[in-house]
Amino acid sequence: MTAGIDVAWLSLSHDDGQFSSFHSYLLAALQRLGVPCDDGGLLTDGSTQSMEATVAVVTTEAEAVGKELFC
Repeated sequence: MTAGIDVAWLSLSHDDGQFSSFHSYLLAALQRLGVPCDDGGLLTDGSTQSMEATVAVVTTEAEAVGKELFC
């Protein structure tokens, strides 16, 4: 890993099996990296539609950050 890069860690356990928990943790981790992810009323019910919307928001906002991000 390169010195001086920002890192946000996302750790999940068996108890985090709900999409809404994962969604919240993911957005919080990305916000620590400066990615302005606001759920803005995104669905967190675990449906395909809510997962696709989360991916769309995260990728759009991550691209706008203007720095290299590592996943």
